[in-house]
Amino acid sequence: MSKNEKFIAIILIGGIIILRLMKGKNLNDKEFVFKAVAKKFGVPIARSVEKIFRMETGHFKKGFEGVYGAGMHPAKDSFPYGWTSLRDFWVDNPSYRPVGITYLTEGKGLSGTGGGQKAYLKFPSFMAGAMTVAKRMQVTGNNPGAWYSHDKTRQQAYNNRLLNIPSTIVNNVT
Repeated sequence: MSKNEKFIAIILIGGIIILRLMKGKNLNDKEFVFKAVAKKFGVPIARSVEKIFRMETGHFKKGFEGVYGAGMHPAKDSFPYGWTSLRDFWVDNPSYRPVGITYLTEGKGLSGTGGGQKAYLKFPSFMAGAMTVAKRMQVTGNNPGAWYSHDKTRQQAYNNRLLNIPSTIVNNVT
C-alpha cells in the first residue's frame, strides 16, 4: 500500500469513527431526543410524548419530517401562536421555539370527521417539538388527552387510544 493509499485509508477510518461517535447527537435523532426528554421531564412524561408522536405521525411516518410538532395547531398567526401556557418556556429556551406555521393534510382523526388542509406549528428540530410537547405534559399533569382536547370525555378517549401504543424508544434508552 502506497503512502497516499495509507493516508486515504486513515482518513476514511477516522471519518467513520467520528460519524459513529456523533451518532445520537443529532437533534432529530429519536433516541437522543427521548433520552433528553426523560432526563429533563422524567420517564413517565417521555413515554407520553413518544406515544403522542407515534399516534399523531403514524409512528413517525406521516407529516413528521420538517414539522416535528406532533399535531400542534396554531390558534393565532404569530408567536406564541395561541399557546400562552408555553410562551415563557419558548422565551427561556429559544432553540425550542416554533419557527412558523406549515400546512399539512390531516386525516379524519378520532372524531371520524374533519380532515383536509390544517395549519400546524413548525419546529426547527425534533428536539424542539418533543421538548415542547413534554413541557405541555408537565403543565397538564402528564395528561396526554389534554394535548388533544379541553373536553374531559374526548381526553379520556384519546388516553384510551394511547394505552396500546408502545413507548419502545423511551424504554430502550432509560
